[in-house]
Amino acid sequence: MFLSLTTAVRAFFLMPLLAAGLCAGQWNHWRGPQRNGVDPDSPALRSELPSDGLLPMWTSEENFPTGGSGGWSSPVVADGCVFVLTHVRNRREGVELPPEKFKSLDDDHRAKLTEEQLEKYESNRREEQQRRRALLFQHEERLTCFDAATGKQLWVNTHDSHQTRYAQSSSPAVVDGIIIVHGARGVVRAVDAGSGEGIWRTQLPGEFDEQPHPASVAVAGSVVVIVAGRPFGLDLKSGKLLWQGSDELRSDNSSPAVWMHRGESYVLLHTGKETACLSANDGREIWRVESQAGRSSPVVTGDRLITYGNSRKGGVRAFALSPERADPLWKNTDVADEGSSPVPVGEHLYVHGDRRLVCIDMADGKTLWRRELDIERPRYTSLVAAGEQVIFAAGGLLCFAADPDQYRLLVNGRFDSEGRLATEEYFRRELNIEKLEQTAEGQKQAQSIWRKQIESSGPAQCVSPALHDGRIYLRLRNGSIACYDLRQP
Repeated sequence: MFLSLTTAVRAFFLMPLLAAGLCAGQWNHWRGPQRNGVDPDSPALRSELPSDGLLPMWTSEENFPTGGSGGWSSPVVADGCVFVLTHVRNRREGVELPPEKFKSLDDDHRAKLTEEQLEKYESNRREEQQRRRALLFQHEERLTCFDAATGKQLWVNTHDSHQTRYAQSSSPAVVDGIIIVHGARGVVRAVDAGSGEGIWRTQLPGEFDEQPHPASVAVAGSVVVIVAGRPFGLDLKSGKLLWQGSDELRSDNSSPAVWMHRGESYVLLHTGKETACLSANDGREIWRVESQAGRSSPVVTGDRLITYGNSRKGGVRAFALSPERADPLWKNTDVADEGSSPVPVGEHLYVHGDRRLVCIDMADGKTLWRRELDIERPRYTSLVAAGEQVIFAAGGLLCFAADPDQYRLLVNGRFDSEGRLATEEYFRRELNIEKLEQTAEGQKQAQSIWRKQIESSGPAQCVSPALHDGRIYLRLRNGSIACYDLRQP
């Protein structure tokens, strides 16, 4: 059984985090203070739901659209506040679009073109569609601050933005009362966490197309690390550009990790088939190692690096870190995923992929147990951990024990359209599903009710939750922000 870290061991591991700008005691970065999905100071969490479910402590009065209408940025928590970034578009009035030059082709017209001609035509069509959307819509970044205890909206910071192929979805970071926002087309902004007023704005150098750059913001000491195609380092207080990485360090969707070693800050970044280590102070590349990691983000636990690939070829890999190199320790090919990242708890690693959960021994990389999941397309949402539990917010809310000996399910909850978190059995009973299913006509009605009330509710896809002090903060599919108290009663 996994045992909690003692206070002394916690202090040993957390001291370097404070120097790195990764503040303990709050969820101020994407995936938490250590950027690995772990809340190090969580109280004991409940091991089961109440018989009638769990209502949210609060939900936002205003809805914040997700996906293509508002982005996939995850919430962060700091200094008693919750911050959420959305990238929204508003339709302009009185705009007349020019006729389309590159319309969608039917099969007959496509067959008349060579592969090269078709590729060029489709490229022109995508560019034209992007230009038409830019004319039709005005884009805006909205950073909203809520009181973490009550959900009261404290302020909103809005900023004109740009058209991107998908809504910009970088998660912000909060350090020393400053929120860093990575917006569309290489615009980085600092906002005062107390007032919502802008502090500085920096346009990154280079050409930025309409592709979004969703990598989350990282702060290493006084250096803001932004990945917008390639990595950049900015001064936290002034926004001054300190360094920029080469085009060889281009990264697709993966967010950077920060590693502290003997008082020095390092940035770890997936670049497709390799993982690179940079000096946080000057951006100097120190080493690269083959990892076959794709869209997932590096995970640092102690002086070990964990990488996770899009395919079984990449698998889960562990490396021993040093400032000079990364030495391979082991490789596990039992699981893969397009974008989720693992979570370490003690000496064990919990991984989601291929619609299954896997527990891996971090000493040798061996699979200790695996469990198939009955969840439809749980993509890009990463596991998080608090206390002695691991949480997966995809479709519903799944909580299981951080137990390397066996898979022990604790909470398996679904959400209804009102935000109630309860077991599937509870909702089937309350919605009269079993009685309806007794006839063919009733089965259709039951399916409709279930889709409308349950399947269309719950956590938004591709968004990871925030955890702090036993409370979980979620972006829900209906656009609201909700807080649930998961502390043991």
